[in-house]
Amino acid sequence: MNDLTADKFLDMYHQHVLSLQEYCLEEQEQEELPLIHDFAPGVYMRRVLMRKGIFVMGKTHKTKHLNLVMSGSANVMVNGIVKFLSAPDVFISEAGDKKLLYIHEDMIWGTIHPTDETDLDKLEKHCICTPEEEKMLLLNQDQLGGLL
Repeated sequence: MNDLTADKFLDMYHQHVLSLQEYCLEEQEQEELPLIHDFAPGVYMRRVLMRKGIFVMGKTHKTKHLNLVMSGSANVMVNGIVKFLSAPDVFISEAGDKKLLYIHEDMIWGTIHPTDETDLDKLEKHCICTPEEEKMLLLNQDQLGGLL
């Protein structure tokens, strides 16, 4: 009998992703990815530039948001599902989605968030999980409390 439920699969997947992230941060050379910040009334867009041939583990966002692939292409894994994305593409990420990417062509990727905030430190705290929040969000979704 197969006792692997979707919830159990996602729990195991998230544990492995966090282990891989820890390994990469400790054992692999990190590449700085240039960021561009754009603001319009009620909207913040964070663009990241990624070069061909690298693996990227995205940050975990606290909120549901839009993603815009502006140029390039990549294989993108979210919750154990791999998709090939190329520009132009737009899709929605759920709060807590963690993306793993392999960049096939130099890429510009934007995340779009509704907010009037323009202070980057405050935006980071509002939109992106700390390592502790990320673990709570990915591994203990029933104990989130006021995180989101």
